Amino acid sequence: MSKKFKEIFADKGIFTIFAENFETDFAAFFPENTAVNLDGFTMFKNSEMFCNLTELNAPEIIKNLISVFLPSWRKINTLLNAEYNITRPISETKTKTGSVTRETSETNESTDFDKAFNSVDFIGNEKNENSNAGETVETYNLTETRNANENSNISENVLKELNLRKSQNLYNEISETILNEIILKVQ
Repeated sequence: MSKKFKEIFADKGIFTIFAENFETDFAAFFPENTAVNLDGFTMFKNSEMFCNLTELNAPEIIKNLISVFLPSWRKINTLLNAEYNITRPISETKTKTGSVTRETSETNESTDFDKAFNSVDFIGNEKNENSNAGETVETYNLTETRNANENSNISENVLKELNLRKSQNLYNEISETILNEIILKVQ
């Protein structure tokens, strides 16, 4: 026989089980709430629903469910707590680093000749050769940033962000995920 949510979790709720078994994650997810407060709210919302658990196996099953979903909840927590400029969100940043090397070499050859005033022939005196070699190295760093919604309305972006933050919070995500697994569905 299935029991109601309030009968199974009267002594220890799902968030208390979460806090006892995953202290660090619970503290990161809910820094301003206690497990008792969250359990009370969950009990208020779901007390009359029937569960496919018993008082004996509920803590272990809840702990295992949390273990399975915890990696995705961590990612959600990271995204929800990320700080960025809502008025000019960055959609893409590209960084290029490189270098260009140029080698140069130059050889000059010159011969000095003397010619007397009334002579027809040139007389070679000395031959000079000059060689120059060099290398030029240029390095560059280029960072290109493109902003999303560059032409959109800032107040629309703020409203979208506020609505997203209201609808997507970890309490809803965690409680709905666990409850979907343990609540009996009437078909």
